Amino acid sequence: MKVFVAKTAGFCMGVRRAMDILLDAANEKNIGAKVYTDGPLIHNPQVLEYLEKRDLHIVNDVTDLSNSTVVIRAHGVTPSRRAEIESKGAKVCDATCPHVMRVQSIIKKYAAQGYSTIIVGDNGHAEVVGLLGYAEGRGHVVENMENIELLPPMDKVCIVAQTTQDRHLFKRAIDEIKRRYPNSESFETICSSTYKRQDEVVNLCKSVDAMIVVGGRGSANTTRLVTICESQGTPTFHVETDSEIDLNKLKVFNTIGVTAGASTPNWMIKRVVDKVRTYKVNKYQKILFATKSIFNFLIGSCTYVALGAASMSYSCALLLGVQPRLIFCIIAALFIFSMQVLNHFANKESVALNEPARAKFYEKKQVLFVILGILGAALSSILGLYHGKSIFFVFFSPVFLVFFTGCKLYQRVFQVLSGTEALSKYRVQKKFSTASPGQQAPL
Repeated sequence: MKVFVAKTAGFCMGVRRAMDILLDAANEKNIGAKVYTDGPLIHNPQVLEYLEKRDLHIVNDVTDLSNSTVVIRAHGVTPSRRAEIESKGAKVCDATCPHVMRVQSIIKKYAAQGYSTIIVGDNGHAEVVGLLGYAEGRGHVVENMENIELLPPMDKVCIVAQTTQDRHLFKRAIDEIKRRYPNSESFETICSSTYKRQDEVVNLCKSVDAMIVVGGRGSANTTRLVTICESQGTPTFHVETDSEIDLNKLKVFNTIGVTAGASTPNWMIKRVVDKVRTYKVNKYQKILFATKSIFNFLIGSCTYVALGAASMSYSCALLLGVQPRLIFCIIAALFIFSMQVLNHFANKESVALNEPARAKFYEKKQVLFVILGILGAALSSILGLYHGKSIFFVFFSPVFLVFFTGCKLYQRVFQVLSGTEALSKYRVQKKFSTASPGQQAPL
């Protein structure tokens, strides 16, 4: 089965930025302090569950905000809501998407000049609610063309759109609103990544037999992608996770397109793609998959990195005019192998999010890999010390300094070996969001 993945699938800039701000706030908080988000950070149940497990909760009516940090989500909030949070003694970290901030500033500027505001968007959506707070009580929401006829008389009108709105609907709405209210000012406020995502989906629908849209059912931009796919007459399946995919329904299709909403993490898209791609393969493709599995093992186990280190040591000796020695190649291979393997456990949560297949590979034999990593480090150190103290101290001292003072890798090692692996709550790299997976070559 051929699978094509939209280049724009996955986290958008605003969501990625919000995640970075939240995780930074969690890492930098004082002892005993709490970190909250004012409403769901993004509309994705799996990511929200991930955050809940790390003690990053959503503010509710009874939350004590004293000695706490509240992160304003990418959708933004009203000015009165921000003032309310600050009045309760909380430190505010503003993760409002820059595109949303721009819309807020436009509404605020024109409201001060006496303009009424018309927002083309989803009534009740968090972003729209926040935008209305800047309209000084003269804001109106238009969800469809029929709503325009219900608008009251207005002298001066400022027209904006929810940043994830359908661009074609917005253009039609502008024309109709300006016809009814000649004294109107309109602004293109739809995020560029949104309409690029929508345009790509339209083009992708023309070249595939069916579409899979990955993302939360509460995500407005994700459900809008579903609507766009269906409007093209393409059979469309909306799933939140790979477990929801019904392969029996896909067996009648030869080519599948995959896209995702702006709040869908990369690792979730990968799982969906992997599940669909490995379904209904022929004999030739099975050989390709078997070959790929061998290479994946060499890559996942870091064996290829060790071989590369040995080759590099050998090549450097030749280039320097020195007789290559097998023992030095072995030292380089063992050392690089051990650092690569142990580094996986130092960044386990980040790897789980960005490389789920690799994380699963290590999870099955984590004790074995930890032992091999320790043995590799020990043997390379002993061999290095045996062949010269200068070699040992120049090469290994900086590594052990980082090992014991910086990354706290030794804690993870002992946790795995003792069976009490309690991961640090907030040690998540900013690679959480990662770039979108890009166009995948068909199999």
